[in-house]
Amino acid sequence: MAAAHGGHLAVPDEDKELEKLLTGYQGMFGLLNVQKVARLNTQVPVILEATTLSIKLKKRRFMVLECLNQAPIDG
Repeated sequence: MAAAHGGHLAVPDEDKELEKLLTGYQGMFGLLNVQKVARLNTQVPVILEATTLSIKLKKRRFMVLECLNQAPIDG
């Protein structure tokens, strides 16, 4: 188990590289997986860039949805 040090968790040496890859995920507090998108009064299907979106909170007032285009990391 990682020990807390200065407000941050201490990361074991073998996980340092993984920590560098995941730095963009620190502000994220949730994931949204889109299964279907409603099509109202249209004949053109909706094609999404990504089906997984990350949820971030900006300045305690705004929720932002961002595309999560990261490939899975093998553990």
